[in-house]
Amino acid sequence: MKTFSLLIPLLLASLPFAKAADPVSEMASFSSIEGADLSKLAKGEPITAKGPKMDSNRFLGIQACYIVNLPLQKAVELHKQWTPTSHKELKVYLHGDISSKPSLNDFRQIATAPGNGAVHSLMEATAKLDPEKPALQMSKAEAHASDKSFAPFWTNLLYQRSVAFASGGIAKQPPYEGDGGSVRASSEIQDLLSQQSKIKAHFKDFLSDAGLLGGGGKLPPSLYYELFDEEKKGAFLLGASYAKQSADTAQLADVQFYATDGFYALVTIYQLWPIKIGSEQATLVWRGDLISSESFADLHGVELESSHGFMMRETRKNISFVQKDAAGFR
Repeated sequence: MKTFSLLIPLLLASLPFAKAADPVSEMASFSSIEGADLSKLAKGEPITAKGPKMDSNRFLGIQACYIVNLPLQKAVELHKQWTPTSHKELKVYLHGDISSKPSLNDFRQIATAPGNGAVHSLMEATAKLDPEKPALQMSKAEAHASDKSFAPFWTNLLYQRSVAFASGGIAKQPPYEGDGGSVRASSEIQDLLSQQSKIKAHFKDFLSDAGLLGGGGKLPPSLYYELFDEEKKGAFLLGASYAKQSADTAQLADVQFYATDGFYALVTIYQLWPIKIGSEQATLVWRGDLISSESFADLHGVELESSHGFMMRETRKNISFVQKDAAGFR
């Protein structure tokens, strides 16, 4: 009986949307967060923790859990629709949705980019691109574009990468080519997930359906792009989000598979469960962030701990705005 009882959590974890005894117990079965207390979380303060150590010195992972004061379905829609542009503190200057069949018109906002210092630095870097050693993350073929004017250059590059994604997912993305050699976002994402054994096992069906474990996926992605501040320098990114839901839970993923600066790939995975706070319906959210960045490669000791701390602070800031926006989402 003891042997069988030990197998039960493993069997439950292998079933799609298996319902554990309670959401906190299910979360504890795959996450690094310990001692989650719903009564404390209900006060609004998220819990954050470092994820398991990974082999690559450019990989970093953190986890968080928090409560959103909305029923499950509303909380899912909030997370699917939420964008950071309405909060200036997050320094995301543009957010644009991309059609399932991308068109140049999807990127028309680029021509209206604000003329602040961060964006101006990106304009200068674009104009000075060396095709053989691009200072920004892209392929050499992309850096050879004849027109280095800001809006035309980035409209075309992001459009072409979006078309490539629509034709075959992340695996179709051109590599980053520069001083760090050739790096493919698809390999970075698969390596990040492979080093998170509990998360990968728990979300295996969902990640497979999203095409994030290699091969094709069957979940339709929602594509988008953003222009953001990366340490006082402007940078673009491309992302895709996925969702899968049942009556008892929902799993979401946001994958930023291209960035001109700051990171190679960023994967954020969520699980949401319906709960009650007193008599009110609410939602418990677990979030895991996995990032690959060359900027971590030479960090050790205190510097690496500082990067974890910075990432957790930024995540808590992001979560606080999601929670505030929930109040107007009813």
